[in-house]
Amino acid sequence: MKTRTFLILSALAVISAGLALGQLLYGNLVGNVTDPQQGSVVGANVTLKNNATGFSAETKTDDRGAYDARNLPPGVYDIKIIAAGFTQFEAKNIAIAANNIARIDAALKVGSVSETITIGAEAVQLQSDKSDLHTDISSKELTQISVGGYRNFQSLLDLVPGTTPGQFQNASTDSPARALTTNVNGTARNSNNTRIDGAASVFTWLPHHALYIPPIESIDTVNIATNNFDAEQGMSGGAAVSVITKSGTNAYRGVVFLYHSNHAWGAKNLFFNPNTPSGSGIPQRIDNQFGGTFGGAIKKDKLFFFTSWEESTTAERGNGLLSVPTAQVKSGNFAGLTTVYDPATGNNLGQNRTPFPDNVVPQARWSSAARTIQDLIPLPNTGSGQTNNYFASVPYYFKRNLVDGKLNWTPNSKVNAFGKYSVMLSPVSGAAPLGKALGGYPGGAAGAAGIGTGNNHTDVFGGGVSYTITPTLLFDANFGGTLMHHDTTGPDYGTNIGLDLLKIPGTNGPDPRQSGFPVFNISGYASVGNVNTWSPVVRNDRVYTYVANLAWSRGAHNLRAGFDMIQHQMNHWQPELGGWSPRGGFNFVNGVTALNGGPAANNFNAYGSFLLGLPGSLGKAYQFYDPMKTREFQQGYFIRDNWQATRRLSVNIGMRFEHFPIMSRGEFGIERYDLETNKVLIGGRGNVPRNAGTTAAAVMFAPRIGMAYRMGEKTVFRAGFGITNDPYPVSRPLRSPYPAVIVDEYQPLNSFVAGGTLATGIPAVKFPDVSSGVLDIPNTIATNSLQAGKLRRGYIESYNLTVQRELGAGFVLQTGYVGTRSIRQGVTYFDATAGLIPGAGANGRPLF
Repeated sequence: MKTRTFLILSALAVISAGLALGQLLYGNLVGNVTDPQQGSVVGANVTLKNNATGFSAETKTDDRGAYDARNLPPGVYDIKIIAAGFTQFEAKNIAIAANNIARIDAALKVGSVSETITIGAEAVQLQSDKSDLHTDISSKELTQISVGGYRNFQSLLDLVPGTTPGQFQNASTDSPARALTTNVNGTARNSNNTRIDGAASVFTWLPHHALYIPPIESIDTVNIATNNFDAEQGMSGGAAVSVITKSGTNAYRGVVFLYHSNHAWGAKNLFFNPNTPSGSGIPQRIDNQFGGTFGGAIKKDKLFFFTSWEESTTAERGNGLLSVPTAQVKSGNFAGLTTVYDPATGNNLGQNRTPFPDNVVPQARWSSAARTIQDLIPLPNTGSGQTNNYFASVPYYFKRNLVDGKLNWTPNSKVNAFGKYSVMLSPVSGAAPLGKALGGYPGGAAGAAGIGTGNNHTDVFGGGVSYTITPTLLFDANFGGTLMHHDTTGPDYGTNIGLDLLKIPGTNGPDPRQSGFPVFNISGYASVGNVNTWSPVVRNDRVYTYVANLAWSRGAHNLRAGFDMIQHQMNHWQPELGGWSPRGGFNFVNGVTALNGGPAANNFNAYGSFLLGLPGSLGKAYQFYDPMKTREFQQGYFIRDNWQATRRLSVNIGMRFEHFPIMSRGEFGIERYDLETNKVLIGGRGNVPRNAGTTAAAVMFAPRIGMAYRMGEKTVFRAGFGITNDPYPVSRPLRSPYPAVIVDEYQPLNSFVAGGTLATGIPAVKFPDVSSGVLDIPNTIATNSLQAGKLRRGYIESYNLTVQRELGAGFVLQTGYVGTRSIRQGVTYFDATAGLIPGAGANGRPLF
């Protein structure tokens, strides 16, 4: 009922106020106007004009001589202040940035308005009216500072105090945007939030990644807030990153660019095997990035357009040394290498075993599947060594196209609107190092695709409007969405190698997505088969952003209130839990052909186990829900006051009220493992409530308070404290619990016996009947779950004390103390890994 009430209130807010995001897209200009005796000049006319677009705004000073021009589109403005009996004041080329408050104080002189006092943009803008910690990166800095791989603006986050160096993570087929992940002030990397023109850019499944990264040439400004955010900024923990893309102006402008990088220009690697395709001893890699931008006016001062296109390509060879069995090992002859014991002798504790005669595993005992597999494995190509004896060099190819378009419309001084659309298309491929035996990608490529081919199609759209209702009442609105489709398949896709070629029961299946080569992990050797247990994958994800804001000025107070919501939707086919794939897999370990209490076992013992077809463990992952759906909302309201307490003191105070409901499956609720009954409950089925006994807090409070005190014209002292709630989407850890994905795993009684055989394969799993909403969980099944009761989300406290001083000649010194404290970081869920010992009943279950 509480969730329903909150949703109804949220819907009413959207209907009455529109879909919006406000101050993050716009900037403010404030100031005090005084006479020669430092008295307030009341009723002075303040006019601002952006000469590039013709946009203008007007306001007047109040009874304190203060003015506040709000919701200004980012850009460069000329300011003019006129008051009867005083000379005219002008300030030229004043930069207004999104999510910033600029200040221009004017000391008027007695005289005629025909006389003018002009100041230029040389005056340094101190942060004199906000208490957050933030860094602004301009278009000039983005395009003129050397930026790392793929020319990603996130590379420059390394220059922001409190950040760790950005890193590529996950495969490029997962994240073709090549987003970088970073920790900010000690917080979790997945608590950062990036918004592009107001719309959240977050990859719900991998929330440490931004889903879409605009080309650098299309970005106007980047604002990175890292401590004590404005109350308007929610769903962020470590950093709230706001990216504003460029808009057209009255002047037609365009850019053409080309960046090229070639391995031939690099230094030789002393430790790299010279046996590369180029023969130079330099790992091969060629990067190209090219494109252009163009923008201008469709109708002068009214309607503008901006477009950009960028293509990036990487051609590289992944190189690495792998360990493959020698001809001697393939023959089953381990003489001089190790002692291989016959697991058919002795007892099930590995005791009293006898070695195979002459340390040779007789071919009559070989598994027919193992015989077929090892015939596919290439022999060493670097010499006669037993390890690192195979040099693999395979191609990797990455291609990405980004197309962006934006329209801006300013019909009059009261209305400013925009609409935008972006698309990313990216095919990625990587070859297998062991040929028909496949194997894992040997490394070297930039977050390589793994083996196989991936395709990503991401659409980004949005629009917004700012409207001046009265001189003291303003409304702004914005809506945005990202739609992502991603699929990846291996080179073995479409052929049931495990079932049809190797004749191993239980591998593969009737669904084509179960096809391919099961993985065989032999301790000490390169894995054989398709090692990408996370593929194949099909994802169709949606993220929508809705926010509504209203601003009202009265006297020394600038009040702002609004509603903010992000909706996450995942629709996945990807049964990958527990390290098992839908093809099945087998792990061969040292102990199965070793003697308990005897000589130390090694990888040759593991290979002996492989020849015998005796895996130490085996398993398979099945997807029961098709697709796996998650639906999650993160909602919040805020109210904030920027109070000009005195001419020198600004106070920022605000409060957020947030509600993050428990995710659902759409028509059904969540799954929960009940420790008391050893049952799995499925929300919304039978008599089980949708939340399955786990509730979310009705309201989470997040106060923000701070101050900025101007000590003269060149020094500002700031202090602030704020709380943010952990925005980590629980859809990530709760996507695939039982029975959404069924992980069937078979482990042995101890490390000296096998978990099964290749001849008998993987036992068939029985899919459950979920109609009652209450399920038994088999001993061989693993799952994860929220606990019963209220989910207590984590939160982050941040505080700072900062002094900023203008030194002259354009230099500014800033020093301060920044503190961050994470409480209950992460999501409270546990792993109920059942069935580690088949047939052992309750004694084999770690929780019982």
